[in-house]
This record gives sequence, structure tokens and C-alpha cells, in this order.
Amino acid sequence: PIGANSDAILSKPPASKPPLQERFKSQNLMGCDTFGVLADAAGDRCAYFAKNSDRDRNEAQYVEVIEAHAPSSQTVQCTHITIPQVNFVFKVCLSRPVGMWGAEMGCNELGVCIGNEALLSTTAPSPKPALTGMDLVRLALERARTAAEAVRILGTLVEQHGVGGLHAAAHCVPNMYHNAFLIMDTTAIWHVETVFHSWRATRRTTGHLAISNHFGSSSFDVVLSSPNLAWPYQEDPLLAAAACGAARQARVTSLLEEHQHQGSGIDLLSVFHILRDHGLRGASPSRYLGCDVCAHAGAPPVRVGQTTASMVVRLAATSFSVWVTGTAAPCTSIFKPLLLTATLPHPSSSKAQSNEYKNASSLSLSTVLGGPRPGQQADSESLWWQHERARRRHVLGLDALTPALTEPRNGLERAFAQRVCALSEDTPSGDVVCACWKESEVFERLLAETTPGTTEAAPQPSASTLLTCIRRSCPALSSFQALLFSLFSVAPLSTHVYAASWYFANLSVGLSAANTPALRNYTLILAAVIVLLLSLLLLPFALLLL
Repeated sequence: PIGANSDAILSKPPASKPPLQERFKSQNLMGCDTFGVLADAAGDRCAYFAKNSDRDRNEAQYVEVIEAHAPSSQTVQCTHITIPQVNFVFKVCLSRPVGMWGAEMGCNELGVCIGNEALLSTTAPSPKPALTGMDLVRLALERARTAAEAVRILGTLVEQHGVGGLHAAAHCVPNMYHNAFLIMDTTAIWHVETVFHSWRATRRTTGHLAISNHFGSSSFDVVLSSPNLAWPYQEDPLLAAAACGAARQARVTSLLEEHQHQGSGIDLLSVFHILRDHGLRGASPSRYLGCDVCAHAGAPPVRVGQTTASMVVRLAATSFSVWVTGTAAPCTSIFKPLLLTATLPHPSSSKAQSNEYKNASSLSLSTVLGGPRPGQQADSESLWWQHERARRRHVLGLDALTPALTEPRNGLERAFAQRVCALSEDTPSGDVVCACWKESEVFERLLAETTPGTTEAAPQPSASTLLTCIRRSCPALSSFQALLFSLFSVAPLSTHVYAASWYFANLSVGLSAANTPALRNYTLILAAVIVLLLSLLLLPFALLLL
């Protein structure tokens, strides 16, 4: 049996593939990228966990540290359902989307790290309330001592409660998906895939591993799985091509191999660099498909999301450090350090830019870093929304930040890394961490005050280049279908119409300061016209696929 509470509707795939419209409606095309590096593959002999979380452009994300404690209740309310609670939960550092109980990524005090990915299947996800992939990330981190134990805990929860329901906040684009996870510690990297009540896991004990929005191959070497595993689930070729999951996975793997064999090998700064990669297409939101690791929102209906937060965990032999942005788009953000054994940076006033910090132990069990928890609408105090206002001024139509911004950012990160890596037992680590967070405010002010510059736009890739990328991402598509897809994505219309749509959707709907009825109505009308034009352009392509 798959699980005591399994549902017959959930545990059996449909007899036939759902219509194309339903597949697009039930599974969104926002993707993430997660990778792990074990010590034997790193130049500094440390292991690394890294993830970009790609979500709805207006779904803020925040970093929260929850202390270890013995829960007072025998149950825990997750995003959609209530499940039995355990007697003790470990201290965790989580990157949480607004409105979600769980987390996109995180680690616990024992050095177990987990990141979540969406899987796009021909079997549509279930809207029935169940655990979300983000719930599973948090639950496993709170309960596991090792990565292997986290895999077993996650699998048991999947068997008992299933995975389903909306995976997005109420104010965002509805989003449901199946889930994959990268779970690691210093000894191994695990790749886990889940569909409904079924799960399977494989393990790597050397080298590095990258996962994205892409099912494992048919040769998936199952080490652990749900009882009597039957795996009839297949990747949706059209959705996979649109999300570019396999292409991004191949890109990250290529970058890891490149850094591994060049210079000093993979280290903390090279991991930051990989998360900021814009691949072949450049960062401009006027580009239609999202084949870049550092994702920028573009025009609907495809590029509705962006990288809303990033996290890196550096796992040394006897200690580890967590590096977070707490803001969107790592290319415009600065990575700041956390040590779960040290005093946490926490503003004593309501303003995120305050220079006064308190010891987190004097506060509640939960500490939100970078100021108050962000809301569903823009505010002037949370770190995420302050950064987002400045970031959107800089990225529209640009392919990179100017050196006036990247050089100070890179210099601060190098200094932070040197200070944290040089910490000894005699050094008050909390003071070092708090000082780094204070100094990061220099970059945030610079980003807000600097007038957006102009950079030479990266050339639009040719149809043949995109065809290669799409064929790698989705070999199940016919050559003719893939060619049509690549030709459509480089259509001249995209550069101007998509950029205009992106601008209004971001600056009118997302920011409360501009969220007046008149602007909302104008934006909806503009969006409706653009969607109509896109529908006319897509009609011949859709007829071919149907």
C-alpha cells in the first residue's frame, strides 16, 4: 500500500493525457535551480548547497530562523492540512514565500540542507488539500539529523498525507505542481521525486549534482522509494520545453565542471557566480523564454516569475555558514552571512535600515531577518520590497548592472567571505555577522540612489541556438515542433510588446503605491489586449500540438 491515507483518485494516473489547455492551467512554468557540491569536488574542500527560488514576481520571500524547541501542541497546521507533531524540532533557517507555512529552501542546525523544485508532468497535480512541497522542506528540516534521515522522513510524510493543493499565495498566479528535492549534508547528495503518494530517491556520494524542473532519466538509480513503487509518471514534453528545465540543469552542470577545473576550483564566490548566471539569453525581461539560472520576470503568460530569493550553505568539516540574499534576483542582490550558533542580525526598530541590532535570544522563537515580515503588497519597511522597488528600476531593458554597482557588491562579498571563513573560537562570531549585515545596507542604498544606466543589450540568440537548447531540454518534441517553438521565441514582437507588458504588470499591480483603481483597470485592459495578440500568434502552434 502506498499509504494509510492514500486517495484512490490521487494514487492512479489518468487513463489519457489531459488536454493542452488543462496542462498549462494546472502547472505553471516558473522554475528553480538547485545544486549540491561535495567536498571532493570543491577547491576549498567544503561542501556547498545552493538554490535560486523562482516564484511569482509579486510574491515576496523572507529569511526566518526558528529556534529549536519542544512544541506544546500534538498537531501542526501546515499550509493546507493539519498533521501530527513530533516531540522536538531542530533549529532551522528557512527562506519562506509570503502566505506559505513551509519553505522553498533551508537548512537546520545539524547541517542538513533541502531545496524544492517543481516537476511538470503529463499527470496533472491534484487540487485536493494535502502537504505542499514547501511544507515537506520545513517538516524534514525540523525533524532530521542527517540527509538520509530527511529522505526517509519526507518519504513517510508523502506516503501518509500525499502532496497537493495550491503551491502559491492567494494573491499570486495559481500554481500547482509535483515536486523534486535536493537533500544533502557533508556525506551525500540525495535527489528525491514525488508524485501524489509515491516517491523515489537516488544518492550521490562524490562530485556534484544539479537538479531543475526536469524528471530524472529512465535510468533513475532508485536507492529508496515508497513501498511497491510503480512509477508510471512522465514528463510533459511541451511544458518541459517551455520551462527549459533540462537546459538550465545542463547549464549549471557545465558551469560547475568549468569552475571545478579552473583556477582554485569551486568555492563560495564561484557558487554565487553560478546563481547569477544569465546563460545565452541575457537578463532582459523582454526575452520571452526563461533559460537563465538568474531569472527575471517578463511578459505573461510564460515569464510570470522571477528569482525571488537565493541561498547558499557552505558546509565545512566542523562548522557551516549560511549565505542569503533575502531579496529578488541574485544579480542585483548581495549575499549576507548567517551562523546558526551566533547572534542573529535583527533590527530593533520597525525600519529595515536601522543600524541597531538585538540578540535574537531575547526575542521569540522566530526571527525574521532584514526587518519586518513582508506583506502581499509593497511596503516601505521590509528588506524584500525595499530592494524590489530599486531592482525594477534597474533591470527593465538591461542585461546587466553597471560596474558602479557590481564592483562594490563583489568587494563586499569577498570581504564578508574572508571574515567569516577566518573566524576562530576566540572571535565573537555574532559581532562579525551583524557587522556584515550592517555593511550590506551600503549596497542597498547605492542600488536605490544610483540612476539606472544603459548597457549594450546582449544579442538576441538565433533560432538555431534556441533549437539546440530546446531539443536538449525536451527530446520528446518533434523537430518541427521544436523549430516552431524556437522561431516563436525570437519573434521581433517580443522585444517591445513584452517589455511594455512587463513594466505595467510589475510597477502598477505589484506596488501598492501605484495600485490605484485607474491604473489597475488600465493594466488589466493592456494585459487583455496583449493576451489576445499572443493567442492569435499561438493558435497555429497549438493546433499542431493538439
